[in-house]
Amino acid sequence: MNNLIDIEIAILMTASAKADRSSRNAETKALDAMQADGMVSTDFISPKKPESTASEQFFGEVKGTVVASFTKSEQKLIGYATTTNLSDKQKAQRKALQQTIGKKIGQFGRSLRKREQAEREPVISTVESRVHTKLTDVLKQVRKTEQFDGRATALCGFITQAIEQINLPK
Repeated sequence: MNNLIDIEIAILMTASAKADRSSRNAETKALDAMQADGMVSTDFISPKKPESTASEQFFGEVKGTVVASFTKSEQKLIGYATTTNLSDKQKAQRKALQQTIGKKIGQFGRSLRKREQAEREPVISTVESRVHTKLTDVLKQVRKTEQFDGRATALCGFITQAIEQINLPK
C-alpha cells in the first residue's frame, strides 16, 4: 500500500464528506421544522400500529415527501397500483423503493425520539437496576433457547434466585 492518496481518490473522498455534511444539515433543518410544527416521533409510526399518533392522511403525506425525492422513473414505478404487469426486475426495484420509504420514515421517527429523550430529565439508573435488567434479559434468552448445552432449567433457577436478591428502589 502506498502512503500517499491519489488525487482522484482525494477528490472523491472530499466530495463524499461534503455530501454527508450537506445531508446532515438538511436533516437537521427538517427535524427543527418538524418539531417547531409540533410533530413527535410517534407521528412517524404506521397508523396501523396502536402506538402511532399519525392519521392515515398524515402518514400518506409523509410517504409522499419521501417519494418526491425519487427520480421520475422511480416515482412512476412506485405509483403503480398493482405489480401484475411488472417484470421481476421492476418488482425487485419497486420493493427496494418501498423499503427505502419505510427506512427514511423510520429514520425521521428515531431522530425525533432521540431529540425528545434528550429534552427529558436524565434517568439515573442504579447498579441494582442495571444488573436486574441484564439478568432478566439473560433469563428470557435462556428460556427461549431451544437447544442449550447445559442444564437450562437449573441455570434459570440460579438466575431467578439472583434476581430475587436484588433490592430495587420502589
